[in-house]
Amino acid sequence: MLACVFVCYKQRRSPAPAAWFLLVLVCLIRIAGATLSSLTPNPNVGVDAATFALLSAGGLPLLLLMVLLLSQMYPPTSRSPHQNDANLPSSAKTDFPSDQRAHYAIVVLRLLSLTTLALTIAGVRMHAQKDSPDVVRIGQRLAEAGAIVSLALLGASFCGDGFLWCRYGPALERNSRRILAANVVASVFLTIRLVYFCLAIFTAERVGSRWNPISGSVAALVCMVLIPEFVVVLICVYVGLTIDGSMGKDNDQNCTRRTSSKSDDETSPA
Repeated sequence: MLACVFVCYKQRRSPAPAAWFLLVLVCLIRIAGATLSSLTPNPNVGVDAATFALLSAGGLPLLLLMVLLLSQMYPPTSRSPHQNDANLPSSAKTDFPSDQRAHYAIVVLRLLSLTTLALTIAGVRMHAQKDSPDVVRIGQRLAEAGAIVSLALLGASFCGDGFLWCRYGPALERNSRRILAANVVASVFLTIRLVYFCLAIFTAERVGSRWNPISGSVAALVCMVLIPEFVVVLICVYVGLTIDGSMGKDNDQNCTRRTSSKSDDETSPA
């Protein structure tokens, strides 16, 4: 937890500071879920729903965090329209900050992440209304829709990471290459985490389901939830500690500075 807070502080001026705030949020969600499940010996329906939501929702902020980390590879650029690629330093050219299609793709991924989170929270909340079968049924469908969207989001993230790595990987600047590699590795563990999430959602109405994070198998919870989340958090902490928090801003400033210097040299009298 302290390491996550330190990384959040270190990256507070990065192009994507929200990603690092989510890292702290994931830790708080996990602490709250564990505390709620251990300190309530006689839980009621509301407490069960809250515990289920906290224990199930850890993977979604991590997925959104992975999407937001890609934003750090596409920082807003202050490049002048008169600057062409021939005059740009290699770090600015290979990190393609002006690729609008990449910006739009990341925006779509963000919206999908928020949609997944909203559907899941609304579905779990409505599913807790045991006195109204219709509301319970609607809540279950919303939660299932959120699980399906999360799988689609993970697939899109995998495809995006693979495309970027195959097309730009060897030419990327060190910080961007490290972020992309972290996304690829973390996506493997997030796949395990989201599989458990989907199984928990689709078997929520089944009595005695082993995928229930409250009353199900402890081994499945540890191997498919706690360990993958812990590994992803460690990966994010490592990346946050080893990359420059102002990488995008530095690239743009260096780009502008070097281009201006070259223009002055060309216009100065011999």
